[in-house]
Amino acid sequence: MSVDAIWSFSGSEWAERWMRPSTLSLDGLADEELAAKAQAGSSDHFSQLVRRHTAGVYRVGYLLTGNRQEAEDIAQETFIKVYQAISRYRPGLPFKPWLYRIAINTSRSAGRKKKSRPETTGLNENEASLTDAAESVSAELDALGVVKMLPPDYRPVVILRAVEGLSFSEISGILEMPEPTARTKFHRAKALLKARLAAIPDASTQR
Repeated sequence: MSVDAIWSFSGSEWAERWMRPSTLSLDGLADEELAAKAQAGSSDHFSQLVRRHTAGVYRVGYLLTGNRQEAEDIAQETFIKVYQAISRYRPGLPFKPWLYRIAINTSRSAGRKKKSRPETTGLNENEASLTDAAESVSAELDALGVVKMLPPDYRPVVILRAVEGLSFSEISGILEMPEPTARTKFHRAKALLKARLAAIPDASTQR
């Protein structure tokens, strides 16, 4: 299938094409095996990668933009870029960090485009819940609310580490920064969040 054909899909058509179940049993294959088969032209193996990682790519886009529609657009654009670049993926290297680098860069591009447009709607701080962030200082605040407490420079590190569970080694490759810098940013972000959360009155004491 050509890239032009992928571009021609609307969002719902794109999802129907790439998210539909495969007739092959591919669940047991590692990402790297799927990517190698996709490089060889298998749309079934590429579709499996899309199904496996759409939720994570969507979360990254949403937490960085604060907008569900933009996050959907980012997820779609990310996988189109992955399809275009799959021939440049180096077999044997971890696939997920390669994918997330594309997702982060796509989200940043969307953010720059958004800044160039008039703001029409505010961010809804209650749209998503932080349900699986073991290293976050508060699992009760929604994820977007937590991320918005941080300076923009700290947000990608926190999302990739606390929400997506990537290692600092992987994060350093995705964000193209030394691993010690990624660790420092994450721990500074945790300290900053802890201080800011401590300053929020306990709702139970306000009743």
